[in-house]
Amino acid sequence: MKFVIKDVNNRPWAEFPEENETKGWLLSAFLEDARANPKDYLDEISRAEQNSGTATGFTGNHVDVEFYSDRAVIEDLYPENPDDEPEKIEISLADAKQLLLDWEAATKDWKPQNI
Repeated sequence: MKFVIKDVNNRPWAEFPEENETKGWLLSAFLEDARANPKDYLDEISRAEQNSGTATGFTGNHVDVEFYSDRAVIEDLYPENPDDEPEKIEISLADAKQLLLDWEAATKDWKPQNI
């Protein structure tokens, strides 16, 4: 899963041009929610890797993410139509971990384009 960084309101935002709209949005929102504390998310993934039972995770500003021993489930918190089921995707735990590491590295020295 490859992303490009866009400047949105002087903040980095990941876009996933190779993914469909729903998956791209959920992955972007996952990284945005993790932006301030990627280490917390990586720590939760480590816990999930060691535990084959109960899910662990976070509810952020955009998505809810649950980490299981083999996968991450990312669910939209605010569907367009409140009567609809929220969109959700599953990605491997390894992919979730790699995305967070790549995001952390890519945004480490990022600077807004408008400044």
